[in-house]
Amino acid sequence: MKQRIVIEMDDLNFSSIELKYLIQIREHIPQFKVTCFTIPMHPWLMEDTKRFEQYKLWTDMLKDNSDWLEIAVHGYMHDKSEMVTSYENAKTNILASQRMFTKFKVQEKRRFFGSKWVHYKTEVPYVKVFKGAGWMMSTEAYEAARDLGYTVAVDRNQPKPTVPGLKMYRYNWSIEEPFPQDFAVIKGHGHMLGMGNDLAMNYQKLLQDLPTDAEYLTVSEYLKLYGPD
Repeated sequence: MKQRIVIEMDDLNFSSIELKYLIQIREHIPQFKVTCFTIPMHPWLMEDTKRFEQYKLWTDMLKDNSDWLEIAVHGYMHDKSEMVTSYENAKTNILASQRMFTKFKVQEKRRFFGSKWVHYKTEVPYVKVFKGAGWMMSTEAYEAARDLGYTVAVDRNQPKPTVPGLKMYRYNWSIEEPFPQDFAVIKGHGHMLGMGNDLAMNYQKLLQDLPTDAEYLTVSEYLKLYGPD
């Protein structure tokens, strides 16, 4: 049985050195694809607006690898309370995330006095799949994501949200668990850093687990083939 495998990783961001592990898996399995739930605004950027030049280079790298590295939206700053909020605030946060992946402007200090607006054009090809930080979203936030055309990734270990018309995606395997040899479609879930399904901790396991003859899909490709969960 040729398996179909989806791998999605949480918390890709401007400072993620762990991306190297995904690149190495891709070198081992040329047809490998991954969806990264990505944090658009990193706190480092707020400390020094000149870092937006580096941010632009990072987004260029995401674009250069978009044939196998899919970008989905993981909140704005990964604050666990930012999507436990009102409908309007949730909508504002999602739209702010979209701007970071398309084009935005930053007010930077001039060398001697005053400030100026600097415009950045990123144009990262993100998909309309959303996940709240720590899976945390209010009913109103789910409604805002739905109304903005998003499918929302939800935790398999929690009850599904009861929001009319909400499209959902739900994983069925966490990468630290034994590999499900008997699944026809595997929807794997992990984190770039800091959890039990941490990419660095499980990298060697993934190299051993992931079959080299499987068909690999992004989350959006899975949704096109199978529809929402």
